[in-house]
Amino acid sequence: MKLSDFFEINDVECIEPSLFDHIHEYYNSSVLALNTGEARLLVDENEMPLAVAWRSDDEWVISSYLYRNITCDIIGMFEKCRGDIFQEKRDDYESALREYYCRKIIEDYPEVSEDNREGRHEMILDLFKDTIGVSEGQSAIDFCCGSGVASGALLSAGYLPLSMDNDPYLISVGLHKNRLDPKRTVCIDASFSSYFCPESDVGTGLMLGDITGFNSDLWQGIVAQMFILTKKTLITVATEKESLLIRKWCENAGRTPEIFENENDPIYDRWVCLC
Repeated sequence: MKLSDFFEINDVECIEPSLFDHIHEYYNSSVLALNTGEARLLVDENEMPLAVAWRSDDEWVISSYLYRNITCDIIGMFEKCRGDIFQEKRDDYESALREYYCRKIIEDYPEVSEDNREGRHEMILDLFKDTIGVSEGQSAIDFCCGSGVASGALLSAGYLPLSMDNDPYLISVGLHKNRLDPKRTVCIDASFSSYFCPESDVGTGLMLGDITGFNSDLWQGIVAQMFILTKKTLITVATEKESLLIRKWCENAGRTPEIFENENDPIYDRWVCLC
């Protein structure tokens, strides 16, 4: 379903320019500044607000409340409009919202070049089989997914991946090449993963880095999010020095890491950490 289908309207735009913007309270002020006399509220299966469609200057816009709370002022604004209330499953609306922003990314980056090298999918799939194993529909999060090579391998191994990266161009590559599912892909800063991702059985972060003294705090924050959200975590880096940092972060989080050198792919995923 498209976002407009949830509200039974023809066309609609989101007030928030990107999915990541949904966590910012600023856009509540943007809603209150609208000149509107007609609105439609969408609630989930538990009757919690998901979004409101507002008619403003003969155009429909949506404000969503999956990743920030709706305010009393916004509820009051809707009540003054005396609009209709619709109900849908939260997961269905969230999937449609992800797809909406992925389509925006494709529009912004319509022409892309392949960044994957031949045989990498198979090498990653072999790595998954040797470490996290195959699955029958377990949930997974592919952190820093790039163009989605690992996400595709997770799917081949039987997992249901949610993919994230903060580079819209690389996401566009993955969408064009059908390695990324627009309903399960988000363009966000992985440091804020907990806002956008549910807890999952498995987390992967391939080719993390370059991790240096200058940016290690940033990477440590991302890895901490991986540990919070996933029960089993697989990380690969290029150098032994980086793997030692990952080991330290694992141990600080109360995990027992297994570190080893990957002889099958010494270029991209040379050092592996499983914890």
